[in-house]
Amino acid sequence: DGRYLKTDRGSLSLDSSSPGTCHYHEQSIYAISVKDEWVTQDGQNLIWLSPDYRATCSALFNDMLVLGHSSGQVTFLEFTPS
Repeated sequence: DGRYLKTDRGSLSLDSSSPGTCHYHEQSIYAISVKDEWVTQDGQNLIWLSPDYRATCSALFNDMLVLGHSSGQVTFLEFTPS
């Protein structure tokens, strides 16, 4: 029904009061978020997202950032400590 993303790491709730703006962010040591065309860490621009990869929906769970796109595609970005 579009409210959950099922992964091998479990189900993520994607509920939102406004369609297309869902954000699910668990506690993470990475302080990762999506702001406009950027993936940010601690408020600093980290990864620029080209128009095809800009998220209409995002979820962060532990070290995995999931981006949902208007095309219906999903992108997974996994972060590891340096």
